[in-house]
Amino acid sequence: MLVPGPASAAPRIDPRSARGRDAAQGAEYGQAGVESGGAGDHVQAVMSDQGKRDRIQATSALAAVAILAAVLWLIVLPRMEVPVLEADLSGPPIPYDHLAYEATDPHYLSNRRRVHEDWLAAIARYPDVRDCLEPDERPAKRPDLRRFDWAGLRGRKDLDICLYRVFSSLGTRQRSTIWLESQGFRTSEFAVGGGIVVNGRYSPRDDHVLLPGGTVLARWVTAHIIYGEVASVRWAEDGRLLRAGFMSNSL
Repeated sequence: MLVPGPASAAPRIDPRSARGRDAAQGAEYGQAGVESGGAGDHVQAVMSDQGKRDRIQATSALAAVAILAAVLWLIVLPRMEVPVLEADLSGPPIPYDHLAYEATDPHYLSNRRRVHEDWLAAIARYPDVRDCLEPDERPAKRPDLRRFDWAGLRGRKDLDICLYRVFSSLGTRQRSTIWLESQGFRTSEFAVGGGIVVNGRYSPRDDHVLLPGGTVLARWVTAHIIYGEVASVRWAEDGRLLRAGFMSNSL
């Protein structure tokens, strides 16, 4: 009968030997690997949490923008609408000499200087006085020039050109005064440089402006910073139209 002897002891390795140094270094690497693996897991967990927070913040921001847009669209914008000027159409239309367009009445600045190139785009948009009227009035055989398309004009140059077209068509200082008054202007006349200037002044109310601007926001802002608007037309002593223009006084 064989009796098992004591278990053989593991061979002892001298740490000073090459084999001992290799074993110690391997143990250190193993421990470092364990520690590194734990740190990597922690970093991944932190990054995952940060990513979730970023997504939540982005979603919250988008939701806030959507709510703000809905409030602006449903509540604010309808209250910011600026009514368009409605002319006084009582009585017969104002008579006119002819329907002016660029070929018969080229646009000039004062002193008969040709118009600056900045106005060329506006001239191309409004070559005919009919283009300055409300859309349903343009095809009329004898259009009513009082039905001026204030809402369709989006800048001072457009308005300068269209006022020039209207006054060229009317042909006289007296008719230009009647036209300005039909649009709600308070008129005055004064002599200057061998001619007569007719000014039409208008003070916009809080919810009303002659030259609307572009977007709803632009119209609303314009209506609240403009405190005076002037349409001016200058006639020579011999009755020729010299100049027509528009200006606004703002805060």
